[in-house]
Amino acid sequence: MESPFKVIKSTYEKFLEGKLQDTYDCVMLVMLEDELSVEDLEMQQDHIDYYSTVPIVNFAAPEPITKSANADAILAFLFKNLKERIDPRQPIITYPDDIERSAKEMIGAIE
Repeated sequence: MESPFKVIKSTYEKFLEGKLQDTYDCVMLVMLEDELSVEDLEMQQDHIDYYSTVPIVNFAAPEPITKSANADAILAFLFKNLKERIDPRQPIITYPDDIERSAKEMIGAIE
């Protein structure tokens, strides 16, 4: 079954180049690195702020991030900065070696 959602993607690099997209109904912050810290997120604060001014923000990350020593601090940072807009459920787990499974997990979360 084809998803009814249109996916528009952006990256931090595109943001820095001024190639902005701003027609979102919801946003999914997808973390692709296996290691991530609050400091990494703070460096991208402008990017996160720009794209998270929508009614709903979801968060997806690889399992190593969700089980890392930084996991609680990362979630606290996102919940503090995104306030009532972030989906209160736990992050959606992505599988870097299985893009199809990751896509299904993410689409299932926003449907």
